[in-house]
Amino acid sequence: MTQSHADHLAAVLADRYRLERELGAGGMATVYLAEDLKHHRRVAIKVLHAELSAILGPERFLKEIELTASLQHPHILPLFDSGSADGLLYYVMPFVEGGALRGRLEREKQLPIADAVRIATEVADALDYAHTKGVIHRDIKPENILLRDGHALVADFGIALAVEQAGGERMTQTGFSLGTPQYMSPEQAMGEREIGPRSDIYSLGVVTYEMLTGDPPFMGSTAQAIVAQVITAEPRSLRVQRKSVPPQVEDAVLTALEKLPADRFASGSEFARALASTGRIGPPSRRASARQPRPVWYSDWRSWVTIAALVIAAAAVWRAQRPAQPSAPALSTSFVFAPPANARVAKLPPRYRRLALSPDGSMLVYVGASEDSGRVRRQLYRRALDRLDALPVAGTDSAVDPFFSPDGRRIGYYTGSAIRTVRRTGGAATTVADSLRGVHGAVWTDHGTIVFAWKGDLWRVSDTGGAPEALSSDSARRVEEPVALPGGDRFLFLACQAAPCESPVPTALDPATHRMRQLLDMSDVDAMWYVSPGTLLVQRENGEFWAVALDPATLTLHGTPRRVLAATASPSLVGAEVAVSPGGTMAAIPEALAGLGELVWVDRAGTVTPITHQPRQYRFPRLSPDGRKVAMEIRDDAGVGFIWVYDLTSHTLTRLSTTGRSTRPIWSPDSKRVAYISLRGDSSGIYVTPVDRSAPERPLFVGPVDYFNPLSWSSDGRWIATERLERAGGGSARAVTPVQIDLIAIPVGGGTPRVIRGTPANERSPAFSPDGKWLAYTSNESGHTEVYVTPFPGPGGRWTVSAGGGDEPEWARSGSALFYRLPDGWLTAAQLSLGAEVTVTRRERLFSMSLNGDFAGVGETPYDVAPGGQRFVMVQPLGGPSSIVMTTEWTPRVMAIIARQQSNGRD
Repeated sequence: MTQSHADHLAAVLADRYRLERELGAGGMATVYLAEDLKHHRRVAIKVLHAELSAILGPERFLKEIELTASLQHPHILPLFDSGSADGLLYYVMPFVEGGALRGRLEREKQLPIADAVRIATEVADALDYAHTKGVIHRDIKPENILLRDGHALVADFGIALAVEQAGGERMTQTGFSLGTPQYMSPEQAMGEREIGPRSDIYSLGVVTYEMLTGDPPFMGSTAQAIVAQVITAEPRSLRVQRKSVPPQVEDAVLTALEKLPADRFASGSEFARALASTGRIGPPSRRASARQPRPVWYSDWRSWVTIAALVIAAAAVWRAQRPAQPSAPALSTSFVFAPPANARVAKLPPRYRRLALSPDGSMLVYVGASEDSGRVRRQLYRRALDRLDALPVAGTDSAVDPFFSPDGRRIGYYTGSAIRTVRRTGGAATTVADSLRGVHGAVWTDHGTIVFAWKGDLWRVSDTGGAPEALSSDSARRVEEPVALPGGDRFLFLACQAAPCESPVPTALDPATHRMRQLLDMSDVDAMWYVSPGTLLVQRENGEFWAVALDPATLTLHGTPRRVLAATASPSLVGAEVAVSPGGTMAAIPEALAGLGELVWVDRAGTVTPITHQPRQYRFPRLSPDGRKVAMEIRDDAGVGFIWVYDLTSHTLTRLSTTGRSTRPIWSPDSKRVAYISLRGDSSGIYVTPVDRSAPERPLFVGPVDYFNPLSWSSDGRWIATERLERAGGGSARAVTPVQIDLIAIPVGGGTPRVIRGTPANERSPAFSPDGKWLAYTSNESGHTEVYVTPFPGPGGRWTVSAGGGDEPEWARSGSALFYRLPDGWLTAAQLSLGAEVTVTRRERLFSMSLNGDFAGVGETPYDVAPGGQRFVMVQPLGGPSSIVMTTEWTPRVMAIIARQQSNGRD
């Protein structure tokens, strides 16, 4: 409201109220502090904006608000008066000195748990009373919860309904929207006409979630992002964010936030009782696991069209209603895009990139995979941020390493032998350069050239095609992942001393001398980007992001590199593949969404059945020989793994290892002991512990990190097969290039380890047959990984089981079949005839491990076979490589962090 309007209002109300000052303004009204001249008390007058007052009309609105005036409850702010002043509608309430809950949240971020529960309980009590009177609030949010002496008073009860009833169709026609996106229930966001009490319960659940964690469960810089999440996404566990939240409080809040109204509490009193209870109301964190059956509308394509229309319309409304804010970076928000099964994120070797963002950040392109008649097809898919679907980019078969042209209209990509470009809507592709094996990243410059890393050097070629030209030549260093700077003739890249690049450092190419110059003293960089204005952004292997000022004209850095995002602040970015656009958007394919997953059964048809409903960081599940228990690694919040055992009968989980970082459990033949590797200082060891903890753990073999990964225990109990990794130059296993992997058998009863298979090739994944007479393993001796079987302990030959590649072999308990994973992700069963020779009698493709949730740890034997060979135990991640995390307005937030650090004098 303008000053002239305020002066006019003060004059009109001068006989009853004296306006003192404006308290605040929102999308629907402006609030003033005033003195009630008749009763000599301070009041708050809320005046609807002129355009809204014109839509409603005074008679209908004042009639609808009468019911609100009759509400009398200790936690409901009463309505003193209402009326129309020269066309402006207003209503009068007591002035509360303590202010709104919003103010306290801005000061404290997170409230003490006792305060949050008390406030939520008081609001729930108020809602319960109003609902019995037939009044639904429809706009529960921190701004409408006032605090007097720390206790809650709910304001604006029934106002939203009065506005809607009075406005009728005119509200829709003029674009006004009721409710605040973050606090809307899914049914409100979907535009349903009938809104019941459980909608208020949902909104109170959002407020309670925010009081406990500091943020609402779903946030965004646009209404599109918020509404889409409210309708489709699941809230993150409160206890993951704040461990001190009692389990019963988390369960109560997550029940209030259920998507279906029928799954929420029926009344405010039920919610209040659940918050105060000492027991849990359901399986631990069940609702946070995002595994609940989804409402019918979730899978109905027509509903997605409705959602799209709603969020697009809501965007304009929200921008129009949002009060003016001081100059500040836009709110950064994240949401998860989970491509459908027929356009899933493809699995690629680590050296290839799968993501690209248009320069303005409005479009994502990713390498996707679909399946047709048992064959996997890989191509590019595009997804605009204002759409909910992903569309194939025709003409991009076998594409990897996508990148955009400077104007965002075309996409470049690599096929494994050629660099090509295509319109972003698809069509005939143009081959820019061919006969290129081993390209490691490409970028499109402002000068109409494509610069790429090949044969360890930097090359360029015209974007219309032609002969590539070398830009650099340095036999001592190799080049990967080029980055173009403004102007088109200056480049950054990652450089290292040898292939494969294990310790790359940010390096610049001097355009005058064509020589390389190291920019930063960082040797663990995973990726980097130039973002405006003048900033080099670096992603490190540990998940941290650092930034430093860069002059693109002189290739010089200014100031000290500053960490702008810690790994602990965003664990899903550790090991993630990331793309960043100058326009401010970030996209990431996490290794796993916060590392969380569920333990599941998968049958031979690929049907998934959960074993546990509690998400944890499970890895390497191994079934006991009797089929009654599962041993696995579970990582804690700090990423430290320990061995745990889950009893499938009693449904109990027991921690087995207590010291060191433990991983890779295997069972003894009698199901009474578990062996595992434990890293302790500069050494690693294989340790054995009884499952019943009747004796302390016993070291079986302790040595340098060259010995690791116990993978199979022979049926006679005498041998454990493991892998030995020999590295060039010795030293840390994480810092030195591996050169050879052999198979070693370690005697359980003591003695000298013996080599099972030791050749110039790499042998991995040993698995003893159930009778202990055979050993399955993989080798790359043919040039690619295949599955082999050889007699144990020998001597004898070896026979190839797989055809066209295979990995991660596991025996059926009968010993007549061997399971393994194909290069395209399918689990396969090979029927064997074992005798003087090994013969494969039949191969059967069972199911795609990728299509069934991108099971965790591919390349690390992520499954085990149940007795009978009809089902498998696996870990199914929540999110993970099958999902893409999108973050809007990300780089402006980075700039704000840098500015804040500089103003505080921090490095």
